[in-house]
Amino acid sequence: MTRRRPFLIPVLLLLVLACGCTIDKSLHPGRANVHTTWAAPSPSDVRPDSLLVVSYNIQFSANVEGALEDLHKIGLFKPDILLLQEMAPEGVDTIAHALGLNAVYQPAAIHPHHQQLFGNAILTPWPVIDHDIVILPHPHPWSGQDRIAVACDLDIAGQPVRAISLHFATAVVAADQRLEQAAAVLDTFVTGWDGPVVIGGDFNTSTKPDIQNLRKLYRHREDVLPVHLPQGCTVRWNIGRPLGAGCRLDHIFLRGLRAGSSGIGTRAVASDHYPIWARVGWDPAP
Repeated sequence: MTRRRPFLIPVLLLLVLACGCTIDKSLHPGRANVHTTWAAPSPSDVRPDSLLVVSYNIQFSANVEGALEDLHKIGLFKPDILLLQEMAPEGVDTIAHALGLNAVYQPAAIHPHHQQLFGNAILTPWPVIDHDIVILPHPHPWSGQDRIAVACDLDIAGQPVRAISLHFATAVVAADQRLEQAAAVLDTFVTGWDGPVVIGGDFNTSTKPDIQNLRKLYRHREDVLPVHLPQGCTVRWNIGRPLGAGCRLDHIFLRGLRAGSSGIGTRAVASDHYPIWARVGWDPAP
């Protein structure tokens, strides 16, 4: 990945508010990667036996304090890799400081729902080596809103690990086009990378065939395998079930790591999504 000059989240926020404008291409991937680091001390010089990976879509970044309470309540407040979606910069700032984590964040757009920045983040106690972003194909057909994936390389006691936080389009974009978004993540961040990979976020897989096709693509293209979560929804609602829509929108995928225990944090109340998590170990295979 190409290293870019870091920018502080508060500085970006002040610039956006001062101009009173909607987001433009200067804030898009490839132009201005927002990378914040709070200089969190490395947890250890010894590689841990396992890593805690958490993904949480915090709806419009509206209840960040509640999301922090959720993470503490469920026991997910010491993650090695925390993947967040639908984040505003202030929310990333709050969580990074509260948990003592480094952060990489990029907005995708100003969302019409609340007229605030809307993007993805990766938080971690481990040093961030490098970071990058990709604009996914097929923006929203009505609003033109882009979706993105954010990636960073972590130094986990000498072992590089690539983490990717993504948020695919909703069902207003056709299923085959969302699969092309999934392929774009592989093309940009996984093909040609030899180290361990963690991919997680809101894939908006609204049907069982969506999930099956996603898994088939990731397995056949790059040997990226899913974490098999317990049965149940990853969102708090399931109103689409009578129409054949599913409720498992959030996923974690791995390469070069082995999933152990995993879960869906159904006691969480701060968002329309539940946090999902996996305890992953190192793959002994070369």
